[in-house]
This record gives sequence, structure tokens and C-alpha cells, in this order.
Amino acid sequence: MTEPKISIIIPVYNAEEYLKQCLDSLVNQSLEDIEILCVDDKSPDNSRNIIEAYSKKDERVKYISMEKNSGSGLARNMGIKNASGEYLSFVDSDDHVMDSSVYEKIYDYAIDNHADMISVNLMSYENGNYVNNRDCLNIYEEKVIKPQDYGIPWHHQKNIYKRSFILEHGILYPDYKRGQDPVFLANVLKNVDAIYCLPLNMYAYRKYEKYDKINSESKELDYIKHFHDVLNILDYESFRETHEKYQARMYKFLINPELYYSESSVKENLKKVFGENSPVLTIYELKKSLKENENNLKHFKLSSNYRYSSFPEMNYLIDSMIRYQNSTLNLDLDGKKLSLDTNLIVEELYKCQYMENIGRSKTQRLTSKFPVLYMIFNNSGGIKGLVKNIKGYKSIKRNNLFDTGYYLRMYPDIKIAGKDPLLHYMFYGFKEKRNPNALFDNEFYLNKYSDVKDLNISPLVHYVLFGKLENREVSPDPETRVVNVEQISDVAGIDNAIEIEFNRPIKPGTTWIELKNKKTKEPVEFEKKFFKNRIYLILLEQLSETEDYSLILHSECVTDLLNNPLNLYSTNLSLG
Repeated sequence: MTEPKISIIIPVYNAEEYLKQCLDSLVNQSLEDIEILCVDDKSPDNSRNIIEAYSKKDERVKYISMEKNSGSGLARNMGIKNASGEYLSFVDSDDHVMDSSVYEKIYDYAIDNHADMISVNLMSYENGNYVNNRDCLNIYEEKVIKPQDYGIPWHHQKNIYKRSFILEHGILYPDYKRGQDPVFLANVLKNVDAIYCLPLNMYAYRKYEKYDKINSESKELDYIKHFHDVLNILDYESFRETHEKYQARMYKFLINPELYYSESSVKENLKKVFGENSPVLTIYELKKSLKENENNLKHFKLSSNYRYSSFPEMNYLIDSMIRYQNSTLNLDLDGKKLSLDTNLIVEELYKCQYMENIGRSKTQRLTSKFPVLYMIFNNSGGIKGLVKNIKGYKSIKRNNLFDTGYYLRMYPDIKIAGKDPLLHYMFYGFKEKRNPNALFDNEFYLNKYSDVKDLNISPLVHYVLFGKLENREVSPDPETRVVNVEQISDVAGIDNAIEIEFNRPIKPGTTWIELKNKKTKEPVEFEKKFFKNRIYLILLEQLSETEDYSLILHSECVTDLLNNPLNLYSTNLSLG
């Protein structure tokens, strides 16, 4: 027998039901210069006898035995070690190849193009029918693509690999019982220069619902390890989109009890793999919490025409959910950035729960509905003090100066107790050195303005009634300023935008912002979108990489949460 052109490697374990269909689809290929390496992973059924029967009739079928049951990954490694073909193909023992001429077509195409990797189509095989598989790249025309365009590293079986390329880069399957295939393919994508694609329906992938759920803690640990490996392997800017999508896959798995072994084990395994202080754990807990509260959040639809005009903060909530659904999965596991985004989401979630009266008694709900009664019973400043508190309460609510989500996140005892956050702050919280929002520093205000201490009202009430008119400062850093400007795409559901980041939360309202082409002086059309300490200029036209642009924010038109104006700001933008 001449040296084979393709080595087909089949890990075999408990495959007697489908093994004959698999082998028949291979021995009948029009390309005769192949070898079929069947690696028996100590299968207890009749698989060995089936392989040996085929081997006696066709010398291209070779039987290889593992010393012990080791999993399909190590069985494939054994196949790679024993292979002598120019190219490698991996077929699972319960799957089959759909066309008898497919290997010949693939090989000829590979040789003509000196390809290290060739990709064709994989079809799902369900109840005797072939259907498109939505989890992998479907190829409709002959083309060459970058490895970044392959998509998530699934279904390694749909590809043929040059053996010298695999050996040169030392690419093998990890010793995992679940998730070994994506790690192998991720390493291939990292190292290959180009993928040559043929529109051939080659591989029939048999679908099993019974194999979806992980049935042991060790397999669950291996599967979490594989996520860690793939994310590390593809942690490059060029693979950013793939990286983000695979993070999404990971969190989808982690919060779906129908897939993992147990809730207690999945959390412990996450700690083992990513570390106890990993931001992955924070996001996991948050996503799990959101899923558990899904029914409570169901009427907050992420739709531009679904707003609660009576609650201005609902815009923040909806925008936060949009940002959460899209951008938190875009995190590159940078701890600092992840922690910031998580805090914003938690605050909006807590605000939502408070507004829905989740975890609050009837008495507590009535307190929020009739706040004046609460003020009367808790007033210790006489009639004048009561009047100030009533006026201050209304002004704070009207101007949205109290950050409910921030207060509940910073002081979890208030959330647990179900108290009204604003009323608690006005009568007790400020005395306990609790701040009403991220901008207002109670201690700073009281220490700088000693006259406030004698009035027996909270610093924020004093500020809205008197301090604002007197231009009193509310923190050691009173200036609102821009800290970063950059063009972004595919973030928070925004396809193309300029992101302007401020040092503090910005209040939605009338803003005068100019974005112009510096050469032609023509304005660029955009829409504004606010989110906490950012303004997004959603561009309605593409900016040219060969042109320069000017961005100007006019004085006193952009204000922070406490209506502190931004000084005139201007900058130049260039995409080149």
C-alpha cells in the first residue's frame, strides 16, 4: 500500500450500534489512498469485533487499542501518533460521511492550494434526516477566509488538517472527558494562516439529547477547564468577536441547570479553574440572579417604545439591561472593568426590585406610597423641620438626585430590611455617614459647611433647598469633566458610535454637542443616548478614515446628576 493521502482517525467507545454505518461511509470512498485508524478506548461492547472484521476485508482499516479507557481526546492523540497520511480527518464512531467522493474532492483542493486547513459543511443527522447545523459556519461558495471568521471553535470534524502543520505546532487534544474538541480547534485557529472552504456537505453529525447534560462532577470540571483554555488561547484582539461569543456560551452553560451536573459543584469548579477572586464568579452570580428574577423583570421589555414616563429612572434601567445583555459578555476578563460594569447592573437590578416592591412588606409599601406620614412620625425638627423635609423630598424626587440602586448596593442591610432608601437616608442614613449617590459626600458637605449640622436635616435636603443656589460644593472634586472619547462599534447594541466618558454620572437633558468634518465644516448627524457617566453619539453616517473631525461640547449644556455644568470641551477625532 502506498503512503496514504488522508488518515481518518476514529475514537471508538460503545459504538456497535452505528459503527458499521460509519465504516461503510469510509471504505467506499472514491479516494482509495486513505487509512482508517480505529482507536478502541477499551470499549466493553462488540466494537472491537466489528473493527477486526472490517480490517480483515480491507487492509486500510487498522485496529489500535488504548491501554485503558482515557476518553476520546487521548484516543485521537493516539491516532495522530500512528497516522502516516498527508492530511488528517477526525470522524466520531456514531457519525458518518455523507458522500462517497468527498475526500477525493477535498484532497485535490488541498493540494492545489497548499492548504493547512480545509473546511466543508457539517449537517446534523436527526431521525434519518440531514438538517443545517446552526452551531458552525455553513459554506455556500468556494472561498478563503481568515481563521477569525470561522466562528466559535466547534465541530472540529468538519475540517481536514495537514498532518505536518499539526505536528509542527504540537497541537493535541487535552486530557478532558468533555470539551476537548474546542481546545484542539482553538489552537488550530490560533496558528493557521488561512482556511480554504469548499461548499461540500460532508459530515453527518448524529444528535443526542441524552448526551447534552453532564452526568458527573469530573466531566463538569473538565468542561469548565475547556472554557478557560479556549478563552486564553483566543485572547487576541483579532479574535475579539469569537472570544466574546465563547464567553456568552460559557455563561449560558453556567446558568442552565439542565446542562451542568449540580449548582453546588459548578460554583466550586469555577473557583478551582478561574480562582476564588475571579470576575467570572461575579458575572456568574449576577447572571444567575437575573435568571432567577426573570419573571419579576418580564414587563421591562428592551424596546425603545416601552418606557415609563412617570419614572425617569426607567430609561436608565432599560439602557442598563441592554448594556448588560450585550457588553458584559464582551469583557476580556479584565478585573477592574468587569467590576465596574457589574456594579452598574446590580444597581439597576436592585432599583427594579425596589420599584416592584420585591421583598417588602405591606407596611413598607405604604410607607413609600405615603412618605409624608413617615416624615410626621419620624420628625424631630418641629414644624419648620417637617416642612423642609417635605419640600426637600419632593425636590430630590423631581430632580432624580437620590440614586436608589447605588444606596441599596452600597448598604445591603437596607435592601434586606426592605426599607424605603430615600426616607431612610433623610432621617437616619446621613447620621450613619451613608451617601445618597456616587457624587454627594455627606462628610465633606457637613465638615465644609458647619451651619448645616444645626438644622437637623440631611445634607442632600439642605443642598436642594439652599446649597445649590449658594453654589456649595458636594465633594472634594466638584468639576464635571470628560475623561475619555473614542469610537466604538458593536457595544451595548450600538453598531457605530462615539463614546464620551465623564468622571461622574451625567443627567439626561438638553445638550448642545457638535461633531463636524474639520475640512468641509459639514456636521455629522447623530442621535444621543445616555448611560450613567457616558453619552453615546450614535452615528447615522460612517466617518471617513481619511478625514479629521472636531467634537465640541458647549459650556453649561452638559450637566452631571447634581446639575453641575461641564466646562467647554473640544477635541479632534481621527480614524486614520
